[in-house]
Amino acid sequence: MSSCRTRWINVVSLAAFAILATTAFACGGSENLPYVNFDAIDFGSDPGQTDTAAEDPGAGVDPGRDPGHPPTDSLEDPGTQTDPGTQTDPGTQNDPGTPTDPGTDLPGCKDSSTCALGNICFDSQCVPGCGSDRDCAGGRHCVPEAIPHGFCAQCITDDHCNANANEKCVAGTCVATCQTNNDCQGKAGTPYCETTSGTCVQCLSDGVCPIGTLCISNKCQSGCRSDRDCPDSLKCDPKSGANGGCYTCVQNADCNGRICKEHQCVIDCSVVQCTVDKPVCDPATGGCVQCLGKSDCPSGSLCLGSRCVVGCETDNDCSGGRKCANGTCVQCITDNQCPSKQKCLQNQCLSTECLKDTDCGNGKYCHPLLLSCEALPAKYCISDTDCPAGYPPIVAGQMCDPLTRACIPACMTGLGIPICMDIFGGTTTLTVCVDNGCYECGTDGDCAGTRCDPFDRHCLVCTNDASCAIPTWHCDGTSGGCKECLNDNQCTYPQVCDEANGNRCVECLVDGDCKNPSKPICGKSKVCIAPCTNECVSGNTICNPSDTTEPIGLLTCGDYDDDPCLEYGGASECGSGASCRTQVGGLGKCICQNACTSGQKRCSTTAADTVETCAQNSSSGCWYWSAGSCGNGETCSSGSCVCANLCVAGAKACDSTYSDQIDVCAVDPYGYTDCPYWQASSYCQSGYICKNKVCSPP
Repeated sequence: MSSCRTRWINVVSLAAFAILATTAFACGGSENLPYVNFDAIDFGSDPGQTDTAAEDPGAGVDPGRDPGHPPTDSLEDPGTQTDPGTQTDPGTQNDPGTPTDPGTDLPGCKDSSTCALGNICFDSQCVPGCGSDRDCAGGRHCVPEAIPHGFCAQCITDDHCNANANEKCVAGTCVATCQTNNDCQGKAGTPYCETTSGTCVQCLSDGVCPIGTLCISNKCQSGCRSDRDCPDSLKCDPKSGANGGCYTCVQNADCNGRICKEHQCVIDCSVVQCTVDKPVCDPATGGCVQCLGKSDCPSGSLCLGSRCVVGCETDNDCSGGRKCANGTCVQCITDNQCPSKQKCLQNQCLSTECLKDTDCGNGKYCHPLLLSCEALPAKYCISDTDCPAGYPPIVAGQMCDPLTRACIPACMTGLGIPICMDIFGGTTTLTVCVDNGCYECGTDGDCAGTRCDPFDRHCLVCTNDASCAIPTWHCDGTSGGCKECLNDNQCTYPQVCDEANGNRCVECLVDGDCKNPSKPICGKSKVCIAPCTNECVSGNTICNPSDTTEPIGLLTCGDYDDDPCLEYGGASECGSGASCRTQVGGLGKCICQNACTSGQKRCSTTAADTVETCAQNSSSGCWYWSAGSCGNGETCSSGSCVCANLCVAGAKACDSTYSDQIDVCAVDPYGYTDCPYWQASSYCQSGYICKNKVCSPP
């Protein structure tokens, strides 16, 4: 017999609790095994047996844990350890780590006998590994050739597994085997037999998996092949992800008149004609709004609540080289953003003359924003006491304006929100409340295209286009304000200037402005649209196709969109007790459902203290259930309100919701009912709670 030796190369994966082995025979043959089925004698499973060279390529005597250590020592008996560990956690001694992670606090050692089970002594350190079964905890078995220092497996041969449970050793783990599904009964999560491998698995076909999952690699995994694999109302997109996915829609036909976009049914905005003031279509609702995102708004504006509001997020949102500071476009944030000899003060590039009044001469004061010396007005003020008082708390008086040192209207705060109303001078332009004072503007956005003067917070009057806050706008010398256009020449062709409605550049004002033959009509939103035809007769009604549950409402024929033709819209309800039904010819009509008859009463199924009475709608004449609540302490029984007998009059109790409240059982003081019920009686002082019906420390 030739003395062929077997060379083992093992790769251990703790995450899968598997040991994969490849055997290369020095005699010229080789074989790849699907799993390791080790012969125990090849690895010295008997600590006292002397191996032959043919059986063990290592030493003739099994090294064990420590040949010189007394065999009665508890370290050699895994049954006496208080923490035998698990396959992935060999014990609790100083974090021995894993085969790929030696841990962070490895103890020193002289030999393996001083290391916790599941560890051996290597380079004077206890590291995860084993030399024989005696190094393993909990009856596990050692594969000493496993990289890097051996590995404690659950099993090496079938004999190490539970034969009564039909277990076999597969890749170092005991796995239940089977021939039929009956062999897998009682196996949690794996009730089916996969006969090729002879193992119990979760599934064999899609049909045994929950809706929305498929049987893939004998496991139920999220996915679908067709609509049958999805919950009701959802559609399958087999191309989504690795295994497909269930969604609201996959194609437009799934959306009942809408279109499918990113697996959601949305309105086709290409057929919606929006107006100039609300030019953007929201695909979620089909409604027209000012904006859906920042890109829909002009420079210096953000989209908040579907409206364009003055503001910014970054400097790129601002025009004219301005910077974004706290959501507002300003001239500067730091001094180096200003011309030489100027500083950035209150976000304005200014020349500094003063910091306080005493820095200026007689008859002057230091402007708090411009930091410049300004002349005091003829009737100047120093404090609010120098100005007329109001009539608190509703009518505010005047305050001393720190910008001009003149008395100006103060903000009224008695109504909960600041309001500007000048009861003394009757000024109607001071409508913006800033720093408790009423001004014409607080920012450039409060002005008609011009800038807000930092001297007195009044809107500047433009003198030329350069005076406009928005660089592309133009100065209207008549009004002193800036506008997008003053004539057609200031709009990009073929746009025209709508001088009658805010001086905005629009696509058309009349049909003759529309140059595209396919869109010859000027719509109400001043956008050129295609020709249209009447879709219905004015005043006719149909049942609303968007109503999927009762009661069904109506759509009425009229002009509801941008074109001048008729279409169905203007959704409305039929009224209590009625619902729309399609009639001969396709028109809709409200029909009484008559859910009850006159005089009927019943208790609500959703609220114990509610009585439903059959009532008649005054306009439609239809009968319906009308809900009414019982009084305090009452409940509904057989269609009538009766006492619920919640408590005995005079009794006291701690409130079940508020820990500092004492309740008393009393009768309605207004005499609506004679039924007792719990009501608040008293409240404990701060730091006390209700205990045994009295206020006590916690």
